[in-house]
Amino acid sequence: MKPFDLHTHNKINSGFKTPEGYHAQLTQQIVANCIKDSKKKSFVFTLPKLGWAAAASLLIAGFITYQMMERQNEAKLSSADLEYYLISNTSEEDLSKLLNQEDINQLENAITLNKEEVSHYIENYSEHY
Repeated sequence: MKPFDLHTHNKINSGFKTPEGYHAQLTQQIVANCIKDSKKKSFVFTLPKLGWAAAASLLIAGFITYQMMERQNEAKLSSADLEYYLISNTSEEDLSKLLNQEDINQLENAITLNKEEVSHYIENYSEHY
């Protein structure tokens, strides 16, 4: 094989040729493409993104509504439930700490006893004590 030097012998063509006026028109083509691209992207929300956002907002609204309805149902206590809770979870000591003498006097005055009911109670329930 013969020695071959590219610097002295120019027998191999590069294969790449720039078209005429390529560098002069390059700047204009880049600016024109940028203007075209900016016009195409004028909508911030596309229809599929808007659909997903609407579905997500409906899902969140439904969840919030469900939670609020559950909390309203939990908050509805009957007076019988409340009375049972107070009777089963309070002692005489707790009541004596909460009431002062004036409250106790008002409660005693509010109680009206029927003699027949008292005698019936004594007859039927005094055996257990």
